[in-house]
Amino acid sequence: MTTHSDATLGDVLRDRASRSGDLPGHWTLSSDGRWQSHSWSELHARVEALARGCTRLGLRPGDRVAFIATGTSDWDIAHWAVLAARGVVVGIDAHAPAEMLSALLELATPSALVVDRTSRLDGVRPELAASFRFVVTLGEDDPSQPALGPRVVSVRALAAEAESEAAPRAADSRPVPEDPAWIVFTSGTTGRPKGVLFRHRQIRAAMEAILDAFNDISTGDRLASWLPLSNPFQRIVNLCAAALGAQTYYVEDPRTIMEHLPAIRPHVFIGVPRFYEKFHAVVTGRMAARGGLAAGMAHWALTTGERASTLRRQGLPVPPMTQAALAVADGLVLRRIREAFGGRLRYLVSGSAPMPTWLLERLDAMGLRVLEAYGLSECIVPVATNRANALRFGTVGRAMKGVETRLGPDGELLIRSIGTFDGYVGALDEGGAVDQDGWLATGDLAQIDSDGFVRLVGRKSEVFKTSTGRRVAPQAVEAALRSVAGVEHAAVFGAGRATLLALVAVAPDADTTATSLRHAVRAASRALPDYQRPAGLVVTRQPLTIETGELTGNLKLRRQVVGERYADALAQLARVVDDPARLSEASASLPSGLELVLV
Repeated sequence: MTTHSDATLGDVLRDRASRSGDLPGHWTLSSDGRWQSHSWSELHARVEALARGCTRLGLRPGDRVAFIATGTSDWDIAHWAVLAARGVVVGIDAHAPAEMLSALLELATPSALVVDRTSRLDGVRPELAASFRFVVTLGEDDPSQPALGPRVVSVRALAAEAESEAAPRAADSRPVPEDPAWIVFTSGTTGRPKGVLFRHRQIRAAMEAILDAFNDISTGDRLASWLPLSNPFQRIVNLCAAALGAQTYYVEDPRTIMEHLPAIRPHVFIGVPRFYEKFHAVVTGRMAARGGLAAGMAHWALTTGERASTLRRQGLPVPPMTQAALAVADGLVLRRIREAFGGRLRYLVSGSAPMPTWLLERLDAMGLRVLEAYGLSECIVPVATNRANALRFGTVGRAMKGVETRLGPDGELLIRSIGTFDGYVGALDEGGAVDQDGWLATGDLAQIDSDGFVRLVGRKSEVFKTSTGRRVAPQAVEAALRSVAGVEHAAVFGAGRATLLALVAVAPDADTTATSLRHAVRAASRALPDYQRPAGLVVTRQPLTIETGELTGNLKLRRQVVGERYADALAQLARVVDDPARLSEASASLPSGLELVLV
């Protein structure tokens, strides 16, 4: 593959089309629910036509184009076309609340938009919408927005008009490695997201690092694209698939991914911790619901799998009797679990947030090996990852190709890479992100062992001190709480207090009571130090969501937002923890749907 120093993202598709023109590259669902293939040559021709169309609409080199749409093949094609026309792609979460959407657009100052439907513009302030030079819609029959009139064009119409132009684009109209390519936004877990700009050469370096770490993916392998394409990691994975000639299946609605996996049959699957937590909860819930002998058999199979996987991770031989038992357990139970992913899976990859070690071990016992990776918005090259041949649960693996790591005096992880950013968009006066030697402070506290494996401790900004002087990283406590059946999200608080408090969101249909939840939380917290065990819970059956602002687009917890939204209930809980006799009185004063539980 051409190195990042002398290539652009457009070269990826052009090279693939010349090598594998007639082979399938993208797969999309038709209106009747069937998978349709699109060859690499077809994809390249559409990109070139759309690039000409964008140029004719007035897109100039360096102009920014904001994408507000769900993740489809058309999203990726339009993304390639904007890059080919030397534009800059700005990925925006399609579910961003109206207020944040306008704020992000004002920050990014795009010249044009790409949307899946013009109703996305409903939340944009009129004066801001009037500044867009044009809007391209990805929808088939999306009506034009009257306020924008002729400036709205469908992607199909734009491509059809441009295909009539026989002349190829001039060589000097193509991007160069130093051109800006993407603006991505930080997750905004502690405030409003910030924009970060990356260049073609930096993204190519990220591709090289991923292809080096996951070097067993090859031509013809199948991958699923289901995470938001505003997420740069999913976008880079799709670029890597094109570089290798792997096939990408696009699932527009992430909620339906499990329905489609048996047909997609991916060789590698990319997900986030929340997905794997829900998958595990569904599997174990179904096993328990079967009852009797079937439930007992499932429990035995998982226990057998855990025994064998633990020995393998420790580098110890699996005794013949355990191997024989595992073969039976696999045939009766474990293989059926894995069939949910289609039966071809080599391994899964997890990113965007820390994954609990207990969950990694449980999935491994099922024969589902998860490789945890780690990156940050300010560096487009992923920082570290576990690999198929170098795995250590509880860590995010070793540094990726082209990334150096070290620890600061206080244990903060520092990195140096070609992929680090130059500064936040629209905040050029904010210096100090990268020091004079090129080291970037990640904001994450970490440990690096003698073999180079990185273990994350917690976000430096989220670590708080209790009134007893103990420092607490809330992520480890929250991971323990999420291991409780029925708990979908957890947020831990306790700065300046002697004991910790937690907000837990329980699934609406979960069969839990205050008593059962108390016992389950005690059991889940047993491995934690005393000072990290929550003394009380605010329980809600109202889910935390992206739409309400409590979760980011990557499903990360916005702890500050949760704390503000449930401030009154947490204050009541604090009083009850200090004076348990007030439990009935405090519970009666809570809004409907909230409950206080002393642990």
